[in-house]
Amino acid sequence: MMEYFPISGPLRMPLLILELMIIYITFEVSVYFFIKYRRNLRRSMKSSTNFDWAMIFVCFGLTFIFYVIANFYATNRDLFLFYGYLSLNIGSLIFSVHLEYLKVIKTKFIFTIVFSSFLVLYLTTFFIDFSLTKAVAISIFVPVSVIFIVYFYTIFSKIRHKYRNKGIGLIIGIILVILGYAATSDISLDLFGGIYIRLIGDILMLVAIFMIAIFANSIPSFSSELDWHKKLKYIFVINSSGICLYSENFQEKSEINELLLSGAVMSIQTFIREIMTEYSNLKVISKGSDVFIIEKGDEITCVLIAEQELEILKNLLYKFVISFEDFFGDILKGWSGELDLFSPTIKLIDEIFTAK
Repeated sequence: MMEYFPISGPLRMPLLILELMIIYITFEVSVYFFIKYRRNLRRSMKSSTNFDWAMIFVCFGLTFIFYVIANFYATNRDLFLFYGYLSLNIGSLIFSVHLEYLKVIKTKFIFTIVFSSFLVLYLTTFFIDFSLTKAVAISIFVPVSVIFIVYFYTIFSKIRHKYRNKGIGLIIGIILVILGYAATSDISLDLFGGIYIRLIGDILMLVAIFMIAIFANSIPSFSSELDWHKKLKYIFVINSSGICLYSENFQEKSEINELLLSGAVMSIQTFIREIMTEYSNLKVISKGSDVFIIEKGDEITCVLIAEQELEILKNLLYKFVISFEDFFGDILKGWSGELDLFSPTIKLIDEIFTAK
């Protein structure tokens, strides 16, 4: 195996350029997700997904830095491979602690214990018998694979159908990373008998990183966007004259709550009419702990009251306005004042604002 390293020959420069590109892009993407995570915190949007992806890309980038040193420059290759595997282990530990602490995956810190044990074992073998470190490093890929399967299953089980295709793109990206990483391994070099397989692996990983970054950014944040249905409070449908045609309370209903809410709804309707008069061009207004998301159609204005300003709620509200005007188009044009005509709206509510 050492005949391949340090890498030389005609493929040295293309391989080095590709792997430096992988490092640069992974750190750029990690910075983007960190910035997005911090921005969401300032907006009181507790999103763990952006932090998780930032950590994944940082650790992958650090691992590749050590791989480049080990494979292109180092005389003591195994030492720098050890540092690469160590950064991957530490990254996996931080990732699992964050997921389990925030209960993104409800596994009672099993993965945290497993990765902590691997880290202790890995460092122990370094001081006792360095030749065993590679075997320990390879075995860690089993729990890493399991935690990613659990993580993605948890996320995809909550992703609305609108994001399914993006989720499939993300899975393809992950598969390409695994295939690319496998192609750059020492086992693949021996199996296929040449450094060219590493070139194929690097290209696969470069494509995969772009795919993961694009699709991971397109899928909503786990703790906010994916739990959008828990943030809903009320929806009001108002015509051009300011009359409330329909309203719905998304919160838990009880006899006592209904009595208390009847007065609250009246004051909310008054506030909404003020909004429509004084702030006709605004799409989102914050008032206390509530966010008023406003969407105007040709005949109606809909106001959705939620706990947070979420992109998915804006999209759903827009869809609701279109559906409402399509369904009640003829009634709206010649409406005589009978509110019971809009009672079928509950079906649109169930269809659009129910998590699927």
